[in-house]
Amino acid sequence: MKPATIATAVLMLLGTAMAGAADLTVMSSSGMSTMMKQLVPAFERSSGHRVTISYDTSNIVMGRIKGGEAADLIILTGPVIDELAKQGKVTAQIAALRAGGIV
Repeated sequence: MKPATIATAVLMLLGTAMAGAADLTVMSSSGMSTMMKQLVPAFERSSGHRVTISYDTSNIVMGRIKGGEAADLIILTGPVIDELAKQGKVTAQIAALRAGGIV
């Protein structure tokens, strides 16, 4: 599955899981910035949600999460997700998505 398709699917699933308009916080690796800048405006228009994204290297995002920062959605490389799961910093659902090849 292409990264753009995955990101679109994740945003849509996240959006449908929330009732009414909401502010969504996303932490993402920098490599996804071009694609997310293309996808997010359409998602915001169709869902009514507002998305705030911060981009950084995967290791910096991992450090922020380890330091206690939270987000509604994190977009990182598989090995970083695995490391965060081992430390209990991401939910079991995220680890399961990773194991299933979606993340």
